[in-house]
Amino acid sequence: MKIAKRYTKSRLPTEAEWEYAARAGSTASRYGALDSIAWHSGNSEAEIHPVEKKEKNLWNLHDMLGNVWKWLADWYKSDCYQPLGTAQQKADPKGPPSGTDRVVRGGGWLNNPSSVRLSNRDDNQPEFRDSNLGIRCAREVIPPLTLLPFFSFVRSAPQARKNF
Repeated sequence: MKIAKRYTKSRLPTEAEWEYAARAGSTASRYGALDSIAWHSGNSEAEIHPVEKKEKNLWNLHDMLGNVWKWLADWYKSDCYQPLGTAQQKADPKGPPSGTDRVVRGGGWLNNPSSVRLSNRDDNQPEFRDSNLGIRCAREVIPPLTLLPFFSFVRSAPQARKNF
């Protein structure tokens, strides 16, 4: 566990990262039958529920939809992804560089079932607090600088053996 903590950092995911992880390769509006994957106004009994009580997506991620809206790192702009131009913009779209509201995705326990879908997005001011909002962190791997010379050495080893 020490290695994982030492070489990773947690942060809010971007909107593109969240959608990529939530969809897990699917193009459908949800990754399963709604009641089996998400808490919403029709099944939550008006309360937040413990995580991992609903089915996971194809990448073994639970609770990507429903229960609470997930705060994301991107600033909100209603037409941010329309139109997407270059292939790079389509592969990893970036939100606006600044704004007043942050993007939230995924829907929550008090939302109507029709609102709890992968394409639904909303916004809130960063200082807004509510029981229908939460976070889901992304873990970023940081390569250990002390190992970089070792990896360079390992890659060059076959060439070095030819010289012997």
